Amino acid sequence: MKRKMILQLILCSALFFTLFSHTGSFAVQPIETKVNQPAQDFKLSDLTGQEISLTQFKGRPVILFFWTTWCPYCRQELSTLQKEYSNITAGGVTLLAIDIGEPKERVERFLKDRNTAFPVLLDINSKVANSYNLIGVPTFVLIDAQGKIRFQGNSFPDNYLTILQ
Repeated sequence: MKRKMILQLILCSALFFTLFSHTGSFAVQPIETKVNQPAQDFKLSDLTGQEISLTQFKGRPVILFFWTTWCPYCRQELSTLQKEYSNITAGGVTLLAIDIGEPKERVERFLKDRNTAFPVLLDINSKVANSYNLIGVPTFVLIDAQGKIRFQGNSFPDNYLTILQ
């Protein structure tokens, strides 16, 4: 019994030393965003079943909005985007809202009375979200007309048009 406790203590100490020596702290290291890197292409279905790819918007700036129905901050951002949508499109920008990991029926039910004007895409298996190194929702990814990521963050930037130029 005493040997088992000593062995556990040694193993825990080794694990502690290994974690601390590699990271320099106990904080989880953030995943690097891909700012100034080419945006990852994808194909996703919208709520009507039409397949949409990022390459369809080549030569135009695009805002990707990753969200879920259960996220209260996503709901706030959806409301903001709905109010700003005419200004966004007037600036020549395409907005794609990408729901992560939820079935189509849940998303449709959630949006039923919300009169969403922009396309809503379904990333049911979260592959697109993973390809953009998302660590939470909501997340905005701003892609310029050349296809490079210019911003990735958790709130919609007021200066989005400046960022995209």
